[in-house]
Amino acid sequence: MIILDTCVLKSTSLRGPEAELLRAISAVGVESFGAPWIVVEELAAQQALSYARKYEAARAAVADLARATPWGGCPYVFGQGPRPVGSCGQGRAEP
Repeated sequence: MIILDTCVLKSTSLRGPEAELLRAISAVGVESFGAPWIVVEELAAQQALSYARKYEAARAAVADLARATPWGGCPYVFGQGPRPVGSCGQGRAEP
């Protein structure tokens, strides 16, 4: 059995030639592969940090867009309120 560590898993693309080679070796039955649970946990934690940074960048971009556009104060445009009738919530809201 071949044990894969975090560095190997992080640097290997699932669509790359290294992954294809591992699949071929496994399919032939020559070797099997595994990763310790702590390696999987570390990869998940690294992805969570990456997603948090990307989310914060997207949130900041939406806030910048809201400040830069004439309809920046309209909550509906940014998905934060019911669909307005009239000019940005002026008047009755649709059900």
